[in-house]
Amino acid sequence: MKAMVSVIAGALCLLAGAARAQDRAASAEEVASQTAWEARRFSLLAHVGLYTPVGLVGVSAGYSVAPPWILEAGVGTTGLTFATAAGTRMRLTLGDYLAIGLASGLAYGHLPRSCSWAFESRECDSPDAVPSGYFDAYLEARSAQGFLSRAYAGVLAPLRADVETAFLGVRTAGLVPYVGLALGTTL
Repeated sequence: MKAMVSVIAGALCLLAGAARAQDRAASAEEVASQTAWEARRFSLLAHVGLYTPVGLVGVSAGYSVAPPWILEAGVGTTGLTFATAAGTRMRLTLGDYLAIGLASGLAYGHLPRSCSWAFESRECDSPDAVPSGYFDAYLEARSAQGFLSRAYAGVLAPLRADVETAFLGVRTAGLVPYVGLALGTTL
């Protein structure tokens, strides 16, 4: 009887060990099948650009909820005051290290405005911060070590009707084009 209990206990231990090894192999396969875009879901980026949603310079943090969908928020400065932005990005990966995508969201900060004088038009900043919607297209590259770079261009659209905007001295009928470059890392 004692020998039978030992054999049954030994068989159960052997089965439990085999099941545990199978679980480890399955989790190793899942990790190996993940692309660089799926393995690291958090990103931290430093931005520099002209009239971007986070201003002239800023930082942002992003989280990939699902491989093509990213939530992102950032803060920065326009040179005179602060700027904030929050939005979502949709990404189409082109292999392991390159992606293209579209972004949209809300921003809050100072926009360039056209200040009209008698015979000249000059650019000046709005007297107060303005909430705006934004939309951009981007190209993103990622290294195997997790370094990330993004080039993007889009438009800011003030959500207040009384804001007259300009870009480099040219009136833009409520839309402010922007361009930017972001560099950072994924975690």
